[in-house]
Amino acid sequence: MSGEQDWNEGLSADLKDPEFAREFILAAIEDGMPLKTVLAKTIRAYGVKEFAKAIKMAEPNLVRLLSARSNPTQETLNRLLEPFRLRLAVTPILEPRPKKGERRRTHASVAEDARIPKSYISRVMKGEAELSPDQLWLVCTRDRRAEEEISFLLLLLEKDRCGVKTRRDVLEQQIAHVRARKTESERHLKVNQVGSDPHENAAYYLDPWTQLVHIALTIPRYRMNVTTLCQELGLPSARLEGILETLQINGFIERTEGRVSVLKDNVHLPKSSPYFEVWHRGLRAAAQHQISVSRNPINYSFSVVFSANEEARVEILRKWFDLLSNIESVASASPEQDVFGLNFDLFTWRIEK
Repeated sequence: MSGEQDWNEGLSADLKDPEFAREFILAAIEDGMPLKTVLAKTIRAYGVKEFAKAIKMAEPNLVRLLSARSNPTQETLNRLLEPFRLRLAVTPILEPRPKKGERRRTHASVAEDARIPKSYISRVMKGEAELSPDQLWLVCTRDRRAEEEISFLLLLLEKDRCGVKTRRDVLEQQIAHVRARKTESERHLKVNQVGSDPHENAAYYLDPWTQLVHIALTIPRYRMNVTTLCQELGLPSARLEGILETLQINGFIERTEGRVSVLKDNVHLPKSSPYFEVWHRGLRAAAQHQISVSRNPINYSFSVVFSANEEARVEILRKWFDLLSNIESVASASPEQDVFGLNFDLFTWRIEK
């Protein structure tokens, strides 16, 4: 309780600074908090009595305005916002300009592409009607959507219009299969997949430390003196020698006169590999051990439990893949100086029966 009290006292002091309070309100609204709720929290943290005096309003009137049942007018809200140099305003939503040679998408242009009346498109947008597969195809091809994307949209439409449960179940399985393929990491990374032989490089993936040493050898100081890996990764010299031999036999490195050259890097093991689960669990176990024993202040870990729906899960996964592509670009452009690990899990706690 004392921690919460200290936080409120600190916030109360900070909110007396108009610039801080202004940024606090704008940030809260940006995060989706209702304006009235933001003002109530801000004013209570500031101090109702002091704020009432600042805006020349009777304290009881201000208390009533801050209650959940109040419905303040625009004029009153602007009076509450004035000390923070804010006021209500209506601003236009600016649509991005179409690229050169592209038309701005309107109901009329979509209707023209689908070869249907504009009024029918309005009904579709309101959920009162649907496009036929041919009409959807015409709109998608005009938008130059990829063939795979068009096929998926047509599959979704087919499922929505299906009236036979057994066939609908089959369509849902097909949709799930397409979504699963889109979540394969290699679709979002510029990587070299291992060979077609499922047993190729098995020794590399069965021991997570083999991959860790391989990536460490992309760093110049380790290639010049591989024995430093014994101390910095905590590996016995005999174990390191065995790993180096495995890497050389499998064509990942070449050793000449005590120095190492990396021949292959940025390899990726697809989920279809029979070794994927063993590799994934081994690397995760090694990572969890490292996190638990390391005291390095630059390490960062994050865990969260939340509730959402399937649409949110898909959107979170999409954003993760966007981030993954950006991370790859940042890492690829960076000089090799240290070895880092990154894990991401998105799963349900519900047990499938």
